[in-house]
Amino acid sequence: MEQMNEFSTYQRIDKFRLFDFLILLIGITMFANSLFFVDQSWFLIISFFFLGVNHYVKRYGNIKILLLVLILWSFINFISIAFNRTSFSTITFLGYGIRISIAFFLVHSLRGQFWCRFEKFVFVLTCISLIIFGLNLLSPSIFHELKVLFQPITNDVLFRKEAQQDFWNNFFYTHSGRNDGRNSGFMWEPGAFAMSSIIMIIINWCRNGTQISKRYLIYILAIITTFSTAGYTSLICLIIAHSFNKKIVFLFFGVIMIFVVLNSNFLYRDFLIPKIEEFLVEVNDEIFYDQVITERVEANRISFFQINVLKVIQFPIGYGVVEDVQSFNSSIKIVGVGGLSDVLYKWGFLGLFCFIYLIWKVLSRYLPISFKSFQIGLVMMALITIFFSNPIESNLIGFMMSFTYFLPRAA
Repeated sequence: MEQMNEFSTYQRIDKFRLFDFLILLIGITMFANSLFFVDQSWFLIISFFFLGVNHYVKRYGNIKILLLVLILWSFINFISIAFNRTSFSTITFLGYGIRISIAFFLVHSLRGQFWCRFEKFVFVLTCISLIIFGLNLLSPSIFHELKVLFQPITNDVLFRKEAQQDFWNNFFYTHSGRNDGRNSGFMWEPGAFAMSSIIMIIINWCRNGTQISKRYLIYILAIITTFSTAGYTSLICLIIAHSFNKKIVFLFFGVIMIFVVLNSNFLYRDFLIPKIEEFLVEVNDEIFYDQVITERVEANRISFFQINVLKVIQFPIGYGVVEDVQSFNSSIKIVGVGGLSDVLYKWGFLGLFCFIYLIWKVLSRYLPISFKSFQIGLVMMALITIFFSNPIESNLIGFMMSFTYFLPRAA
């Protein structure tokens, strides 16, 4: 009888571990946003019900917060369609609500330990992807040929462009096919991999303090291999913020970084000042690029944000999933990439303000007590920079960080 009880106990433990692993797997898969099924309705619905049942069983977190956000989301869309009377997709509206719910359930799963375990998972993937990236640099032709094996499981949105015909992802690593020497890691592109590493550094600070560890060094190495403008800018902000707590070692690193940044040869690499200057010229001259396959034109991140600001000035409450009148009446559809731009368009000025405010409150609550306000401001600047450049709604990281503020204080 005792043996039976012991066996049952082990079964329960294994069951809970499997559930925990599935929760983390859903979180990582949606965060990386690279596999073929992440946008499929069946995956979203199964994830929604699985995580919802888990939340109901554990009863951890205030579900009223989620309901309030969903009600607000419905209100914005209802008002928007009433005034704009343009195209409206019920499927897109419901899908967006499901994504919001999944983000809430993820953060409030695992009894408040989600971010800690999530970071451990991401750290393993980061280490693996750095090793594979080294092999990719040594044998690019072999990695090009692997598209036959891995493209069928890759999100087809990511290899529709002509320049990315050899693109593939196998969950552990992304091969862009561009031969540009930039590392996308397990994310969909180098900037996203830099975003992941920046966020993981901040999570480490919030959970374990700011002591130097192998994790910091690995994440910094990962950011360096991306050659991401936003990633480098955010890393500089973090190093400066950290140097005020570690006045000896990290001040040394800070001085080196400032020296490198001030070096004109480094500043004028293609991915730094020239890229920013090119963006500004495109904004000034209203230059857009054709997306031949989708019959749309794409604006750079700065132009896209400017366009959305002008749209929201006309309708400050936000458009939800409703198409604005200007785009609806135009034969040319302008699209772009930008997390803050998307938040602004869908949720309006108040929504963008609330999003930034909640992130600030999360940082103020969880960063080490030794961090002063200006240091928190630098960390916030690092996040704003990468959020400006990445679609933080489609991979849920924006919602996940916002809902972190509503975790029970005992977490």
